[in-house]
Amino acid sequence: MVDEGDEYGFDAIPLAETALAGQRADRLTDSEADVIRSYTYNSHDAINKALWGEIAMTPAIERRIRLIRSGLAKYPLESAVRVTREVEASEYDIYDADSAYALIDEDIIHHGFLSTSPRSPRRKKSW
Repeated sequence: MVDEGDEYGFDAIPLAETALAGQRADRLTDSEADVIRSYTYNSHDAINKALWGEIAMTPAIERRIRLIRSGLAKYPLESAVRVTREVEASEYDIYDADSAYALIDEDIIHHGFLSTSPRSPRRKKSW
């Protein structure tokens, strides 16, 4: 199967689910694992709002951010991997194909943690 967009070189970047398949959480301390798990379920809202300046940064949130960063630092990427992030088109002023393609190779800075998926839910599974 050829993904739409392969002409831009995306096919040369391995999918995260393949490239990172052997990673286990055994490098994390219990505190790091707890905070990362909590972030993925429900604490992401307060953490990101504090990072974006929408709410006050409290000592408790600062501690959680330090633990997340500490945990992530234990899993450096050896090379680029491909993940997906679905967002509303309006967030990036996308209103047609041209405005979407204009974002290719653009740097988008997001001051917060981002959850991603190793494979787009819209892509058919190949197994």
